[in-house]
Amino acid sequence: MRILAIAAATSFLLFGTSTDKYREIEKRYPTKPSQRIEINGFTGSEITLRSWDKDEVYIKVDVSISSSDDDFEEKYIESVTIADEQSPEALVVTFREPERWRRERDSFWGVVRSLFSSSFLRREISGEIYVPRSNPVTTDVKYGSIALENMKAPLRLLGQGNKLRLRNCTAVLEIENDYGTTTLEQCGGNLRLSSKSGKVTVEQFAGKLGIDADYTTITVRDVTQPISVNSKSATIRVEDVRGSATIHSNYSNITANNIAGMLDIVTTSGRIQVKEVEGLAIDANYTNVEANGVTGKTSKEMVISGQSGSLHLENAVGNLKVVNPYSRIDLRNIRGNVDLSTKSSRVTADDVTGDWRSETEYSSVILRGLVAQQVVMTNKSNPIDVELRRSPILIDIKNEYGGVSVSMPAGFSGEVDLEATYGNVDTNLPLDRKKSFGGAGGYAFGKVGSGMGRISIEAKSGNVKLMQR
Repeated sequence: MRILAIAAATSFLLFGTSTDKYREIEKRYPTKPSQRIEINGFTGSEITLRSWDKDEVYIKVDVSISSSDDDFEEKYIESVTIADEQSPEALVVTFREPERWRRERDSFWGVVRSLFSSSFLRREISGEIYVPRSNPVTTDVKYGSIALENMKAPLRLLGQGNKLRLRNCTAVLEIENDYGTTTLEQCGGNLRLSSKSGKVTVEQFAGKLGIDADYTTITVRDVTQPISVNSKSATIRVEDVRGSATIHSNYSNITANNIAGMLDIVTTSGRIQVKEVEGLAIDANYTNVEANGVTGKTSKEMVISGQSGSLHLENAVGNLKVVNPYSRIDLRNIRGNVDLSTKSSRVTADDVTGDWRSETEYSSVILRGLVAQQVVMTNKSNPIDVELRRSPILIDIKNEYGGVSVSMPAGFSGEVDLEATYGNVDTNLPLDRKKSFGGAGGYAFGKVGSGMGRISIEAKSGNVKLMQR
């Protein structure tokens, strides 16, 4: 349509003018509440679709045609019409144009001829369409303006390039609007919404909501039931959902706040910001992730995976599983067991209450305020530094080419085995056997008390330090 308009305008300037042919068409169709209404074939930048309280479909359009072919102008303006098919079940209203116009409009060669010959063809249609609020409505209006309020019956709006605004429409079922703007306020239904390269805003929606919108700015607020969003390269903001939320969108910036259910996010290369959710699952390669406030009401396990970027998780309840090879990982105030796997990273954790298990390579691991019965860690390089707030039952740490330092409160009872192949061993526990070879190795082992606990710390090339406060 845009190419055709440019072609027509160019030809108009180069080859002179022709007097526009003009026609006004006005139609009224009485309706019954049981009838389904279909509005088809209306395409134009000045078409406005509205709702009203009358039991009537009202259409008033102005059609103008300008062409280098005077005979075609006359035939077009005489043959353009609004046709209808009526039955007790449905009223179908269709805007009909001559076949030649449709061929020229849709044909590539029609555009080329318009650009590189003396021919030109331009059609404009403007006007208003009113539909009753109590009838189900289906439309395929394109490149128009649709403003519907207080619609009670099901709506299916299947067009593109529209400026669409719905307010207080209680049964919205389907919307298609590529390259347009879509705004819903205080609406409801079981909606499937699709768009591309546009803008979508939904506020105060009562019902289920599914959005497929590539390359689109998406904003959703205050939804009463679960939602799903699928996109590519988008900016997405979802807030205040009284149900689960699923967001799958590659190369996107995603914000999700106040989700009363499970939040499931899948993306690639973007940024994720999350606040106040009941459960969390994130698969986000090459993405920076920030999450604060996971209550654990919906799911007792959080699963976060990625490749690189950063992960910051704070104030979360539930067992946590992290698989993130090349990301910086920062955990704070976690109430649950942690199972973590990474490579070439820096891991910091403050105030974790739960068992800790980590498999790392070439990573530094610093834990502060850990309250755990079991601490199991492996690493290949860089230091491990653990500060325990409560005496554990089990510590099993192996670090091939880095040192290990553990600080814990008094109270441990059980077997202790400390070994450094190329390093020093330092402990203040009352062990029977201790030996250090001045940096060329050392060990300390024995039993403290009569308990069944066990501490085993091993470093091949680094110092081992275990201190009881």
